[in-house]
Amino acid sequence: MIQRVSQSVSQRESDSASAGALLTGIVLGFALIVRATVLWMSGSGLAEDPDSYAQLATIWAESGVYGFSAGGMAGDIVSVSPTAFRPPLYPWLLSWLVANGQLSLVGTAWLHGAMGLASVWLTLSIGQRLQLRFAPLAALAVALDPLLLRASQLLMTETLATLLGLSAWRMWLMAATPKVEPGCSTARFPLRMWLVAGLLGVLGGLSILARPTAAPWALLCVLSLIGVGASCWKRRLATTLIAALGVMVCVVPWTLRNWSLLGKPIWATSHGGYTLYLANNPTLYQHFVNSGPTRDWNAASFDADWLARPRVAGTAAERELADDRWAYAEAWRTIAEQPLVFGLSCLIRVAWLWAPWPHASPSSVATWAIGGWYLLWFAAAVWGVGCRWGSWPSRLRWAQWLPAMWLIVTLTGIHAVYWSNMRMRGPAMPIVYLLAVSSLGAGRGGDCRQ
Repeated sequence: MIQRVSQSVSQRESDSASAGALLTGIVLGFALIVRATVLWMSGSGLAEDPDSYAQLATIWAESGVYGFSAGGMAGDIVSVSPTAFRPPLYPWLLSWLVANGQLSLVGTAWLHGAMGLASVWLTLSIGQRLQLRFAPLAALAVALDPLLLRASQLLMTETLATLLGLSAWRMWLMAATPKVEPGCSTARFPLRMWLVAGLLGVLGGLSILARPTAAPWALLCVLSLIGVGASCWKRRLATTLIAALGVMVCVVPWTLRNWSLLGKPIWATSHGGYTLYLANNPTLYQHFVNSGPTRDWNAASFDADWLARPRVAGTAAERELADDRWAYAEAWRTIAEQPLVFGLSCLIRVAWLWAPWPHASPSSVATWAIGGWYLLWFAAAVWGVGCRWGSWPSRLRWAQWLPAMWLIVTLTGIHAVYWSNMRMRGPAMPIVYLLAVSSLGAGRGGDCRQ
């Protein structure tokens, strides 16, 4: 009798595993078809280089130096001036796809496709780890997300940042699992947990090297480790320190490189001043006063002011740092002179970041379809937060979602001050979908436990 029961349980577990594997295969197969089709239809998107990532990657591959050439073109490398204008991780990845002085568009498409597919799988894996009944639906939504699909067609960092954020969250779920140990010592701390904590930190550091706006998020995630995981405070502290070390392993070499070659210990980029000034300049403030939150700002006057900025004599690195200092000074001067407009502009930039509709013709069918898509998912995500509020009495349930919550908070806070558009929320969209599906099946009283 006991043997038959045991065999029945084993059979059910085997059937469940087979069904889960089949469902995962279907989701990933669908995602592969969608991503491949979108990349095939990308046209000239991957050939354009608005942020100079392809140029930096090509020069890096050809010269071994991360910088811009004196001739200004990747194919005209006479001398290369080191730069910190863009974060290095994405150009480094692209540099492996350079052959004969040209970035391979096919290779870039494969890279973006692989990162997008991995993000879909991670969304599914995280949802299953969180025991969300409709986790495959969230993964399918990531596969179809308009912003993430568009980002995969462009030489920009959203696809990479999304993958790194999800990878870090997946590691967090392993590090945050509660463990009760006899006594309180780090002497027998499992090697696996050391590796998990270290990898979590490395993923946070890589996120900073992909998009420096990830720095506050990585810091909050590392600090939060002190309150989750092992019951022993010494082990929690050890986990936190190991994760912090993982972050530093990534960020410190970049900082020291910039200190050595540019004369300043830049841990992020020398581009922050420009993005702050772009978001806080007199012409944009005047637009807000006259036209409110509309996104049809004419930046011609700003561009003219930027071209007319004071230029210092010296090396390319010295001019780069001087431009960054000047832009920061002008941005803070604008903020100090118009603090009320600055407050208004922060609210507008948050609205821009989370706008459901793209900045396009309001009569466009695609615009209305995209807007409807995001409004539906945003509403479901808000409902998911509300109903889960009452069904999370335990610290563990909150701890599982901490990296996701920190990402939304820090992303919104940073882009409330710096330049903002809806493309920049791309790495947070898988969180929105997971929150949304967590509300499905909620009964009366908002109980979302599944």
